Amino acid sequence: MKKVSKPVLTFGAFTAIVVAAVVSLSSGASGRDDTQERPLISVETARIALQERYEIKATYPGRVRAGRRSQLGFERGGLLANVFADEGDVVSKGTVIAKLDQRQLKAQLVAAQAQVTAADAQVAEAKAAQDLAVATRERQRTLLEKGHISQQRFDDTEFQSRAADAGLASAKAQRASAKADRDALNVMLSLTDLVAPFDGFVVKRFADEGTVLAPGSPIFDFEERGPLEFVSGVPVDAVSGIKNGAKLAVAIGGTLYDASLDRIVNALDQNTRTAQLVLRLPQETSRLSGEVGKLSLSRMEIGTGFWAPLEALQEGERGLWTVFVAVPDMGGKGRIERHPVELLYSELGRAFVRGTPDNGSLLVTAGVDRLVAGQTVNITQPRS
Repeated sequence: MKKVSKPVLTFGAFTAIVVAAVVSLSSGASGRDDTQERPLISVETARIALQERYEIKATYPGRVRAGRRSQLGFERGGLLANVFADEGDVVSKGTVIAKLDQRQLKAQLVAAQAQVTAADAQVAEAKAAQDLAVATRERQRTLLEKGHISQQRFDDTEFQSRAADAGLASAKAQRASAKADRDALNVMLSLTDLVAPFDGFVVKRFADEGTVLAPGSPIFDFEERGPLEFVSGVPVDAVSGIKNGAKLAVAIGGTLYDASLDRIVNALDQNTRTAQLVLRLPQETSRLSGEVGKLSLSRMEIGTGFWAPLEALQEGERGLWTVFVAVPDMGGKGRIERHPVELLYSELGRAFVRGTPDNGSLLVTAGVDRLVAGQTVNITQPRS
């Protein structure tokens, strides 16, 4: 008989059997985990409230300025003799703040006054001559009527009377001319005093005593003390519907002021192509001219849509965005739907969008990066 040999288990075969057993055990354990139900994601929602218009808010830079600001100087040139104000000085209206040298004008004024005095004497002399001529003419008229003198004699006295009248008129004209010269010098002398045109303060001083000034050279930059203005340039379409007297919010240095629209300049700024709004700040406003601030404006835009938190938006395709809506099911669960939306306007933390979600739908407001369309989730109590 032929002897049958028994199979021999090699080391390699033994190793293969052990590995297969381990894999089988691992597969069994994995199969048991897959049969367990995973917990559902909970999502926060808010009810969509469709509306037919929305408010757009925008801020525009501007600056504070005084109601009036002038560069003060002398109408005529001359030597600057005195300066009575310096930068920062508060000055009342009518106060003399600088003087030109007046010596030459004062000498001319003395001479002009002498001319007026001489003209007054000439008028008095001419008046006396006229009185004499009138009296002589009347006596000669009486003699003529009695036949004691000839007509020729009377005509001579009549001519002398008329000459006296002309002499008096000439003397009066010369006196008027002398007075006009004197008055002109008084005006010129008054112009050597530089006075404050309104209550204000000196912003800058440009010249000191001893400077020879040309006519119109500025001596002071002078600013009014009074209600301050705020000037801002805004786009033309932003001023539509705004009326004079409207109350607008202006923020300066962290403080919010309730300003009143004084006027809209009826011409665009040539550099910025914006409309200039001039607002009156409250009387008690204590700011410095030149400070910058921001003007807040709002306007209503027509468009059907709803407000959504910015974190509820995901970037979509072709310039659109998407939002997730939770469709409620039984037991507080729901199914996720994806909806494309168009972003119309955004502001702090939220955006106004339009799209396919219905009014009252449950918008997922956070955690959208964890969601996919069709996913089942737990829905928390929605915000109204």
